Amino acid sequence: MHRIISSKKMAALDEEAQQRYQIPGSILMENAGLKTWQYLANLEVILQSDKPLLFAAGSGNNGGDALAAARHAFSMYPERVVVIFSGESRSENCILQAKMIRSHSIPSLYWPKDRLEITKIVNTAGLIVDGLNGTGLRGKLSDHTAALVALLNASPAFRAAIDIPSGVTEGFSREYPHFNADVTLTMGLPKISLFLPESRSACGDIVVINPGFPEKLLQDEQGTGYLYSLKDFSLPGIEKTAYKNTRGHAAVFAGSVGFTGAAVLSASAAARVRTGLVTLHVDDNLYPSLVSGADSVMVRPLPGPFPLEYLSSFSAYLAGPGWGMDPSREEYLRVLLKSSLPGVIDADGIRHLKNIFLKGEGKGNIHGTECVITPHPGELALFSGISKKEILVNPLPLLEEIAKRYNLVVVLKSHVTYVTAPDGRVGIVDGMNPALGTGGTGDILAGIITGFLAQGIPAFEASVQGVLLHQEAGTRCFKQRGWFLSEDLFPYLSKLIMEAGM
Repeated sequence: MHRIISSKKMAALDEEAQQRYQIPGSILMENAGLKTWQYLANLEVILQSDKPLLFAAGSGNNGGDALAAARHAFSMYPERVVVIFSGESRSENCILQAKMIRSHSIPSLYWPKDRLEITKIVNTAGLIVDGLNGTGLRGKLSDHTAALVALLNASPAFRAAIDIPSGVTEGFSREYPHFNADVTLTMGLPKISLFLPESRSACGDIVVINPGFPEKLLQDEQGTGYLYSLKDFSLPGIEKTAYKNTRGHAAVFAGSVGFTGAAVLSASAAARVRTGLVTLHVDDNLYPSLVSGADSVMVRPLPGPFPLEYLSSFSAYLAGPGWGMDPSREEYLRVLLKSSLPGVIDADGIRHLKNIFLKGEGKGNIHGTECVITPHPGELALFSGISKKEILVNPLPLLEEIAKRYNLVVVLKSHVTYVTAPDGRVGIVDGMNPALGTGGTGDILAGIITGFLAQGIPAFEASVQGVLLHQEAGTRCFKQRGWFLSEDLFPYLSKLIMEAGM
């Protein structure tokens, strides 16, 4: 688990390292270059090729990092390293690195003066390292730099970015000119701009490198939130004396004509993650077809408008998967919102929730902070009234606002998944697995989180752990089976929980 921060906060942290801990910026830059090269030196493209190694350096500190890396590469491969300068070095430390490059007589070319020669060598390169623009960029790349970036992107070489791909900023839009990296070696802490929906695909694999920041400084409470990985997957243990009535009972309200699969998948997922009992509530006309095929999930006809007392035997609820837009659903949702149960509202349930809020109802009836909504970007656009395109540029401010305003934990499902809580906590889980983009996987995630809530896990933690489990199941399933159906995930959920020693 890493703290994840804004570029502005990272700049402040860098300054604090220099002022409070007396670490010169030149030392941090030298370490950044050395550790960048130490990572790159082990790549197959370096070890099993004699192709040129190109280091493109801009005029700022990002360029200085690239120049330091080039010098260390030159000590190992003096016949292969070439530096491409773009602009005159401006920062004091970058000027120092440029002087060292020249004192070592490292072959250097200058953009755009040496355009023809640069074009030739770019097309034959084995490695391109991008140090043109870092986190200090505001807005789009200049035309001058954008032309060089386009040339570098067209190369068949392996492409690495230092700290952040040039052109990627926190206001980044996919049509902006930018460097496309196979790997991004980010310094100190991961930057939020690397994990935005619009920018994530430009970054490739993201590796965090510490160029010498004190560990205490990196752990200070300065971040936007936390970036979680499978190493952070953790669930409370189950007593050996536990049985079905002590492991939680989830009530699932889902399904409509033509969408019974969503009901079955979500209820089955809740049962798969150690929940003792799951009861699926469906319309009368769906009951006969579903009850005959439900082996481990109890199925009941939807009981009509029910009093709060009906929910007394349950420990969590899920409402919405495949539910349809019949206005009568709102009556059920109102009762659920008034209950003391933690719950998940997904899919059609989110649209009904929005209608309740528009009528001035619901807010304040949500119990504590234990209600979770799980929209994808399109559903979030409908819920918020903000366009999907605007959401994808940077969803976090909107997610934080919704979480606080409506007292909800919000899980935005995407190739990067975001979890925000009313108290300001933020969790981010990197995904980048298109195989999960198939019908029914969202229903499964909603069921997983519901199952965790039913077992007494708080809403934010249940959501983060549910997303981690869901993502890793999707990764393993794809590796072993290729493109899969949503129900293929079930055995992986069970196995991952067992492997974690739970």
